[in-house]
Amino acid sequence: MPNFSRQLAYKRDNNELLLFVLKQLVKEQYSFEQSRTDRRDVISQLTISEKDFIERAKQLKIENLKPFYSSRAFSENKFVHNAQQGAIVHNLFDD
Repeated sequence: MPNFSRQLAYKRDNNELLLFVLKQLVKEQYSFEQSRTDRRDVISQLTISEKDFIERAKQLKIENLKPFYSSRAFSENKFVHNAQQGAIVHNLFDD
């Protein structure tokens, strides 16, 4: 396999893996938020700690998250990276 093709496959695989991890963090955060709010309250947005995400990525030996933050997989799944707040925001509904 040519080096370029291998690199593309590697990035795609990392993005898929990171997306899976991020969705797991969303599920955990959603469950936590549901447990502490009134069931009638609608949760439309979740904030995930970037620090938690980085720790999970490091467990998978993935250090550089910038390509993932700028990937289509990240944006198409309604995630926004807020570096200033050290957070990843997930919109649960379309605007």
